[in-house]
Order: sequence, then structure tokens, then C-alpha cells
Amino acid sequence: MLAIDRGDFEKLKRLLYICPKERSQQDLRQIQTCLKKNRTFQCLPNKIQLQLCHAVVYQECEAGTIVIRQGHVPSECYLILSGKLKVIWDDANFKAQTFTSEILCEAEEGDFIGEICLLTNTNRSASIICKSDVELLVINKEDFDCILADLLHEQYRATCNFLRKLTLFSSWPAEEIDFLVHCSLQRFYRTGTTVVPESLNSSFLVVVKSGRCLIVTQLDQERIYAHSNEMQNFSSLCDNFITISSLKEKKDLTRRLWETAQRTPLTQMPRRPRPQTAAVLCYSLRDRKAFGDLEQKGVGEKVAETKRGGRKPKVASSAPQFLKIRALEQGGIFISEGAECIFIPKKLFLDKAPVKSRKMALELVKSYPSESIIMENYARHQAWNTYKAKLIGQQLERQAMPTSARFSF
Repeated sequence: MLAIDRGDFEKLKRLLYICPKERSQQDLRQIQTCLKKNRTFQCLPNKIQLQLCHAVVYQECEAGTIVIRQGHVPSECYLILSGKLKVIWDDANFKAQTFTSEILCEAEEGDFIGEICLLTNTNRSASIICKSDVELLVINKEDFDCILADLLHEQYRATCNFLRKLTLFSSWPAEEIDFLVHCSLQRFYRTGTTVVPESLNSSFLVVVKSGRCLIVTQLDQERIYAHSNEMQNFSSLCDNFITISSLKEKKDLTRRLWETAQRTPLTQMPRRPRPQTAAVLCYSLRDRKAFGDLEQKGVGEKVAETKRGGRKPKVASSAPQFLKIRALEQGGIFISEGAECIFIPKKLFLDKAPVKSRKMALELVKSYPSESIIMENYARHQAWNTYKAKLIGQQLERQAMPTSARFSF
């Protein structure tokens, strides 16, 4: 997500302090330019962006300020410019005379808050309190109805229908799905943006609505090399693979075949088409059943060069390396390749989910590979790359030999 730098922020604040009715077209264009670094604002149509630039009001709130109170009638919604807010759900059981309050999730820069209640004309379903100092854009109900209502209502219904079609939510009543969407956040991410930096500490269940995300794990270089030594020596492993040189030594390959092959000009040799199923680049959550091949992200396919005298020693790099574990496509549950994601509070999901839905969610969690499996597959993948590089090198050397060369058996 792009952040508005402080210079643009001060300029934006100065422009937003101008009374909405007195903002010129030049003011609106400058406000639009500054706000285009906001994740949600940049996804809106240009016409709606300009209309919002004319209507929004800037507001600052200190940490601890209650922005939205549960049960109140809505009169505005907010777009977060900076800071974080806690979404708190109060559950009162009057028969048992109990009152519980828990934090569902946190809203952050780029999130819309309070807009669903304006769409559905219902009282606030949760309270929202500033966790830090916060800067907001305020959109009152009248401007919301004129500018955003139609677009957001269409998105809201599309999200509800999308979740209903997912197997995970097939056992949910329609009204519970509506409430779940009501309390969820919808975020847009550009390619290369981190969606969830640490899944174990996330308070959300993330569903990819459109686009694609990658699940990656960061590699500890020292542990990689230690694990590689424990597994087995790569050079000895590569020696066990069948190579071109060993094929030449087979007695069933006659001298005449090899001489004919050597006399044939390379330009006359027919080219065989490259297999289209040689490798799988990525897997989706729906198709993936095993974690056999792991693809290294952020690091090239280049392997250490092998010389006749020995191999270059491996040196741990200080730059972080990542392994792509799996690709998440539409309907999947976390670097973005351009995606629209639904952030559902885990606590709310667990509180409302039927037994069948909980079991399915648990199975999804169990399907992720353990750290030891990741390391083993990484070592196997690196061994394959080493063998492949050696094989290609031998093939290139063979093709570079003079055409007059002969093999002796």
C-alpha cells in the first residue's frame, strides 16, 4: 500500500481546511492527486473521486476517542488517512445479566468504516475506538447517498453473494452472512504488496475475492545450510543421477549411431517441441494436495557454479529470501499479485460459524506444511536445480565439440 508522504499530507490538510463550497477545480485536482495514494480511494472511479474531493471534511482524533458507538443511528462514514482503530463488539445477555466486550479486529489506513450501516439503514453493529492518533475523512449521510451509495451497495451485495457460493459458508444462514459482511473489511492491494505480514498473529480470516495472492515463508540462511548438510551432500546426490556421460558408456548404444549423430549438422536436426507439462509454476488452494515442489521467490534460479576442481563454498546472504508455498486464487483463504480481499474477523467467524464450517476452516489450517517439510522440500528443490544445471552444462559441452570428433567404445 502506498503511503501519503508528510509533504503531501501537509498540503492535503491545508486544502481540506478550505470550506467544501469554496474549493476551486484546481483545489479538487490537487486533493485528488494527494489522495490517490490511499488504497481505497485510488480504486474509485475518477468521477466519484472528484465528487468526494468536493464533499469530504478532514478530522483529527486522539487515541482513545470513540468514533462510532454501537447501537447509535449512523449519520456519516469515514475513510482512514492514518492511524489505527479498534473495532469492539459488545454482547449483552439481559436474561443472564452478563455483558461482554471484545476486540474483533483493527482498521487501518485505507479502510472505509461505518459505510455499511448507511447502506442498510441499521444502527451501528460495533463500536470503533482510536488505538492511536488518527486522521480521517468524514463523509456525511447526504453526500454518501448522492456519491457512494449505489457503488457500495452493488459491491456489498456482490460480496454477500460471493461468500454464499463458497463451500466454507454453504451452511451459514443468509442473515448471518449479511452480518459477517457488515463487520468485515474489504481491501484492494496492488501487485507486490504484503497483505498479511504474519498469519499467526492476524485477527482476520482473509478470503481472496478477485485477483491472486501468494503464501510465502521467509528463509533463515544459516538454518537452510545447516539443514542441507543434515539432509545429504548435493554433489553426491547429483552423482547418482543419470547423466549424458553415463549414457554414452552404455554398451547397447552402437558406434554407428553415435557417428551418424556427430556427422549430422545441427541445423538439419529436427527440433523437438518443449513439453508443456514439464513443470508446475504454482498451485491453487483448490487443486493443491501435496507440497512436493516449492518455488523460490525473490531469488533467481541461478545455482553455484561447479568447476572441475571443486564447488564454491556457500555463504549465507544477508538479504531475506522467500519461498512460495502456494498460490491463492479466487475463493482461497500473502503477497499480493493484484487482489481484492475480504477481511473477516476471526472471533466473529468462530462465534457465528456452524459446526460444519468450523471443521472446514480447521482443515484449511491443517493443510499448511510444517517448517521441517518446507526445509526438506527446499533442499530437494535445490538438489534438482543443481542436477539440472549440471545436465545442461554437459549438453552444451557436447554440442560445442568439433563435428569431426569420434567416440571410442
